[in-house]
Amino acid sequence: MENLKPLTQWEQFRNESEDIKFVWVQFMTYIGTNLVRMIPIAHFTRLIETNQAISVPKAVLHLLPHDHVATGGSLTGSFYLRPDLTSFCHHLNPGRALVMATWVDTDNKPIGQCARSKLEALTDLIRRQMSCSVLVGFELEFVLLRRRKSPTGQLEYEPMNINHSWCSMTLEDEHLLGFLEEAAGALEDIGISVQQFHAELAPGQWEFILP
Repeated sequence: MENLKPLTQWEQFRNESEDIKFVWVQFMTYIGTNLVRMIPIAHFTRLIETNQAISVPKAVLHLLPHDHVATGGSLTGSFYLRPDLTSFCHHLNPGRALVMATWVDTDNKPIGQCARSKLEALTDLIRRQMSCSVLVGFELEFVLLRRRKSPTGQLEYEPMNINHSWCSMTLEDEHLLGFLEEAAGALEDIGISVQQFHAELAPGQWEFILP
């Protein structure tokens, strides 16, 4: 879909996904927080048809955890989210789709703080000057934790399996396979292919290898 116009891309995605009722427009801040605007399908279609973007306060660029603004950050001004329709994918739950967004100004041009557009510009520069394309592989690493109450009544978390090492398959590991296989299948259902998965080094740690 990369070479299609935005409206054509959107129409193609809708024809392939007739159950979609809401589109989640996602963008990531500098502290690694995924933020989202949830838009009903009819309004999202109007945004694409009229080439409109979604206004966001510039304070987002300076947000710390718990929505504190970093020293020197401005509370005024705004930028805009332009959905990148090549990034469309299905949500885990039916009726929803996900799309990433580029940060743009009032002229619909990427702003200097947009890491997504800078990465795109870098890969384009490599392609033009070096005749090379950039292929990036991803992996998910996570720790499975069990919730329990301490003797004092506080909630604590502990790894679900301790008898565990890199690429191991212990009895404790086998007890988690049903959950892990279900997770791999759920990712496959929304178009994210898991090439491999295996135990990692830390207690309860696993890795999913993606394309």
